[in-house]
Amino acid sequence: MNKPRNVIAIAVILGLAGAAGQLWLMQFGALASAPLRGMLSMVVAITIGVLAGTQAKTGPVKVAMLMGVVAGAILTSVGLAALMMNPELAGQRPFDSVESFLVFVSSILMGTVISSWLIAGIAALVTWPISLAQATEEG
Repeated sequence: MNKPRNVIAIAVILGLAGAAGQLWLMQFGALASAPLRGMLSMVVAITIGVLAGTQAKTGPVKVAMLMGVVAGAILTSVGLAALMMNPELAGQRPFDSVESFLVFVSSILMGTVISSWLIAGIAALVTWPISLAQATEEG
């Protein structure tokens, strides 16, 4: 699990599985499904943390952070798609002027960064105690 290709492949698989789940939840409406989609993202982050903590031989926290950023970017794209379909969900009207469009796009880009790092942080927080427990059992 320490090869970058394997780590990224697992993260992409988890991200796509989470995105598929989020797309299914979108049938209940973007606003109504938002808490459920958030919980699904946290489940993916915890799964990443457990996988990295138990399977990574060296640097499990780094592995969890990398996997979290990749999967988080994929998961966030579903929420961004909901905003792109109906920007008024966020209380914005991006097509009124150039300035409002640029503000909307920059807020979406920043939201992607924050969300993916949040998932990576949760994955790392889950990985840390698991990897420490693994180290004390082996040592």
